[in-house]
Amino acid sequence: MYKRVYAKNVLLHPDRFFRSLGLINVKRGRKHKDGSVSKPLSYIRAYCGFDIETYTGPENHHAYMYIWQLSFYGQDNFVILGRTWEEFTAICDAMAECLHLSENLHLIVWDANLGYEMQFFRHRFRWTSVFAKEIRKPIYAITDSFIEFRDPLMITGGSLKALAKEFTQTQKLVGGQDLDYSIPRNSKTVLSHQEEQYCINDVVILAEYSKYIFDNYIETKHYIPLTKTGLLRKQVKDGCCKKAKDEIYRCYPPTKDLYDKFMLWCFRGGYTHGNIIHMGVILEGWDGWDITSSYPFAMIGYTGFPVSPFTLYKGPDTIEQLIEKDYCIIFHVDFYNVRNKTNHAIESTSKCLFLSDRSIIDNGRIRKTEHCELWLTELDYQVWCQFYDFRKEVHEIYIAKKGRLPRYVLDPICTAYKKKHELKAAGLSGSPEYALAKAFVNSGYGMMVSRMVIQEIGLDERGDWTTDTTQFNYEIERQKAFLLPQWGIYCTAYARKRLLDALYLLGDDGIYCDTDSIKHFNNHDELFENLNKEARAMMIEACAHLDLDLNVFGDLGSWDKEYTNAKGKFLGAKRYIIEEDGHIKSTIAGLPKNSLEEYCKKTGKNPYDVFSDKMLMSMEYSGKTTTKYNDLPHQDVINGMVMYELSSVGIYDIPFTMKLSQVYAALLLKIHQEGAKYETRIY
Repeated sequence: MYKRVYAKNVLLHPDRFFRSLGLINVKRGRKHKDGSVSKPLSYIRAYCGFDIETYTGPENHHAYMYIWQLSFYGQDNFVILGRTWEEFTAICDAMAECLHLSENLHLIVWDANLGYEMQFFRHRFRWTSVFAKEIRKPIYAITDSFIEFRDPLMITGGSLKALAKEFTQTQKLVGGQDLDYSIPRNSKTVLSHQEEQYCINDVVILAEYSKYIFDNYIETKHYIPLTKTGLLRKQVKDGCCKKAKDEIYRCYPPTKDLYDKFMLWCFRGGYTHGNIIHMGVILEGWDGWDITSSYPFAMIGYTGFPVSPFTLYKGPDTIEQLIEKDYCIIFHVDFYNVRNKTNHAIESTSKCLFLSDRSIIDNGRIRKTEHCELWLTELDYQVWCQFYDFRKEVHEIYIAKKGRLPRYVLDPICTAYKKKHELKAAGLSGSPEYALAKAFVNSGYGMMVSRMVIQEIGLDERGDWTTDTTQFNYEIERQKAFLLPQWGIYCTAYARKRLLDALYLLGDDGIYCDTDSIKHFNNHDELFENLNKEARAMMIEACAHLDLDLNVFGDLGSWDKEYTNAKGKFLGAKRYIIEEDGHIKSTIAGLPKNSLEEYCKKTGKNPYDVFSDKMLMSMEYSGKTTTKYNDLPHQDVINGMVMYELSSVGIYDIPFTMKLSQVYAALLLKIHQEGAKYETRIY
């Protein structure tokens, strides 16, 4: 299917390799103020991927590229292998010349994890355009020779291995097995056939993915997706008519100050926390439940989204009375004498405009405080009333009318969910079509909570990262909007409240929550059956209103039992282990998946003993790595050869450590000593 060639041979006769191919018009010509129209931007119909392999020194963590590979699928299919940056820049110059690249004719080169490679070569090109989420995280970058480097992982999410599994025939080989990263290599180190094959597979995957993008987007829809969320955003934006856009403008926060108040202080993510009385103890009898598509259910099932401008309320009604009148409410409040009613701590300290020094904090969440200042929605306030006793002083109140999200938002999500359901039923859950439908469904939440970009990120003439906030204009951004930021606030609030309502009903039987899942003691099947009846009733109403198939959407939002009567232990947010049928599964923030299990198998240690508040795992076993950005030129002798980089990023192994803060450990000890109920649960 392809042939491997070496850069030095390609450079002898580049025209034999880079032949003119068909062109594809992607964007319409731009109309200028003088009435003239620029030529449409076209792309070479070639499928290209780029990748490098590097070695990081163990002492100074300087990194050096020792091989690069460039796939080129067009009239001829081949992979170029090169060993120096000089070869690569020469190849890029040759491609630009042979393909006659210009301002109106570009070549796309896909590069998985583009930010990593650009840390090595950003000083070796001049850049005409860069689009980045943040510094060091480019989505695409265009050289002055009109080669576009684009990152496919921004579209697919996850890793190159996951991309290959969902979209390509060629699969990634095993890093560390087919290519040992720890071996010192330089630009003259001879690689075995298998090691070269590892390198080649990485860019063949990208070439095959490039063909998928050409076939499904560039040639058919005449645009190139930028991000995973962007696939859905384009459909939603295209469906937003002028009348709807005018309504969005009318309802949008009129000032940047109000926008910031809403998005910085009212927006809260998923609730991930555990019951402190069960913290750090080996316990039996765990049941686990997950919500089916929690965020899509919130968007489709609920009818209480703000559909009018939030206006400052100056009437006599209290928050409770306004809730009774069925308004969406956002308000500024001071709470005093806050005391937890249960052993669950709900409110995050990061959302407090003010928090008293006299506070008891449970792993980042308020247990007790003399005074805190917040912005809340009425949904958050209802949760507060369940979990806290307090005295309040309300300040600004904003209210809006309630309604469903508009059809132009819901229709693409519902279409994707239906297609995902049908493909899974047909046994095609491993197809690219299924992956795309799943990405659409999952992107709904990300689309809803996207925030305004207030700074432009670029590269200067020297290849250094720059930021510019002077071009941001709130009014212009408001005019371009087709979604309301308050919809994202309410989407997460509904999903979070549904989780916390269940936790409140479970009481101290609730062990741990993570966004859309709950783990608890004892049998509470009847509780979840009742919650599912409520969700089913909501979906019956939604299906009737949106003309959806109840057979497809009826189970949306239902609680599904993941396991029963398991054994487990948790040590904080995203840190727990569960044993079911003798098999341990761990989720430990900062530690690669399965590292604990593999470590215990190799050492014969008890995982419950290892997983503790003073956990330490050496770098030999942890699988944990970190990065060091080297932004200045550097050189070292690697295997007898001087290697040189203008900049690099070193990746190296580090040990994994986990330790509770002294303050939290003291609180934990005090509560455990006081809790008689806790004593009866120790295994």
